[in-house]
Amino acid sequence: MILEIESGDYIQCAGIKKRLTVETRRYNADKQFRHMVWGKGSLTGFPEQIECAEGNIEVDRSQVLTMRDARLLIAAFLEGDEVPIRYQRTDISHRFDPVPGDIEIRNRAWNWPDRRNIRKQKVEQTGPANHRPFGTSGMAPADSASRAGAMPEASGDS
Repeated sequence: MILEIESGDYIQCAGIKKRLTVETRRYNADKQFRHMVWGKGSLTGFPEQIECAEGNIEVDRSQVLTMRDARLLIAAFLEGDEVPIRYQRTDISHRFDPVPGDIEIRNRAWNWPDRRNIRKQKVEQTGPANHRPFGTSGMAPADSASRAGAMPEASGDS
């Protein structure tokens, strides 16, 4: 869900009622923006996945919110009020920086091959990859059943 106001600022939420993430984007007079992810308390350093229709979104454990949290943040955003103090924002604006074009970059990350083209070539050669739903091993049910019989059973003897 995305709610945009006249200035172009917006708030968006993704996920389900008990596990969602909330982000805001605010523009200044120069059309520069700050993009924030909201959470409760300080960052924990433990990644969590939020399931949504567009795919999984990785956030910090402190940024996994509920619908109640979202309603409070949305109300503050739309009414121009202060956000309750229990919510902390993390600026992720840098994630939206443009990728340099012809500028020579000395950072190795920019010199990696374009993985999108490599993956596209593999898909064309082998067919689409199996989808791995959140929280699963990625094995198809038939594979799981056939492999389960081949695995040694645990015994109480040590």
